[in-house]
Amino acid sequence: MEIYDIYDLDFTMGSRFAGVGLFDSDNFKFIEGRSNRFPSNLFIGLLKNNTEFRNKFINIYCDYANEVYKSEKVNKLIEQYKNECVDLVAYSQLRWWGWGSKLEGFANYKSRYLQALDTISEFFEKRPQYTLQHMKEFLKLKGDLVDLTIEIKGYGKIIVNTITPNFNNRKWTGKYFSRIPIKLKAISDAGFNFKGWSGSVEFSEEEIEVTLFENSLIVAIFD
Repeated sequence: MEIYDIYDLDFTMGSRFAGVGLFDSDNFKFIEGRSNRFPSNLFIGLLKNNTEFRNKFINIYCDYANEVYKSEKVNKLIEQYKNECVDLVAYSQLRWWGWGSKLEGFANYKSRYLQALDTISEFFEKRPQYTLQHMKEFLKLKGDLVDLTIEIKGYGKIIVNTITPNFNNRKWTGKYFSRIPIKLKAISDAGFNFKGWSGSVEFSEEEIEVTLFENSLIVAIFD
């Protein structure tokens, strides 16, 4: 039995301390180039031959681009941990790689760490437009990215596929591929009841599946 580990995660958002963001790298082509190896061949086979798996993967990929890894959220985390971690990272790099005197080395690695944070910020700002296009080309999707805007009237939460978006002024917008079914679920806050969906769709059920063909506004009504 073969065991696969993940490693060198410091390369996932750009070259290590090089200040070069790999936001335009095509990881789908990279995986395809390793299609003669397990688990790459299994993954590619599922994507291309199993419609249910393929659609789930596409939607979850969009979920993460729209909410989990959106640049505003990442930048807040960067600011939160920057001052807390900068000295620790600099000391760690100095321990492993050295650099002239300890004082010069510490200052050098501290500066390079702060530059790397700028690289991470740029990566998450620019990455979605490239990687979503790469996925479309790899899977030969016929649909295009369209805007899904959800508005809440009343009080409640909306689950979109695998995420519960953070609504700003009761409105949220994400990008999804047309022709791929999307799951929406309404959850009422205490003291409220869900009345139905309006806008681009008309449903009364709390949990629905919709397929977009253009930019769409869907309103969830709680009373």
